[in-house]
Amino acid sequence: MRDIVYTSNGTQVRNVYRDSHRLVVRRGAVFPDVCIGCGRPAWGNVLHSEFSGFGVWFVLPSGFDVLAHSIFGKRYHFDFPFCASCAPDRVQLTKVRLDTHLAVFMAHINAFPSTFMDSLPAVPPDVAAEENRTWLQRTFRWLYR
Repeated sequence: MRDIVYTSNGTQVRNVYRDSHRLVVRRGAVFPDVCIGCGRPAWGNVLHSEFSGFGVWFVLPSGFDVLAHSIFGKRYHFDFPFCASCAPDRVQLTKVRLDTHLAVFMAHINAFPSTFMDSLPAVPPDVAAEENRTWLQRTFRWLYR
């Protein structure tokens, strides 16, 4: 299984964008120091989140899927800013898209706080184009270059 780390350390917000009510993240992202749950200062605290991505191998017979997942599967790691007073389950993220180029999330129950979303830049045109690619275009990316 391959680990893909999306977040890195830094002081300036980088590779994190807002697209309406969705959170768009590119690799090498540096989040603002604003809690993703309530919008208050996070003071450097992070909530480490791990998501797994595993393509279309779920159609394999039982046993083979575990083997295929351990060989071809990927784990994506994120460090979301979170203040000490928020419970970790305050924001449940729904992944809209997750691959090695881009991650798109929506808040499952509550919307992201406006303070957090306002601290992010709007999604630039090149990231919006990547975000709007279909699964087929993302899979055969090398044909579209």
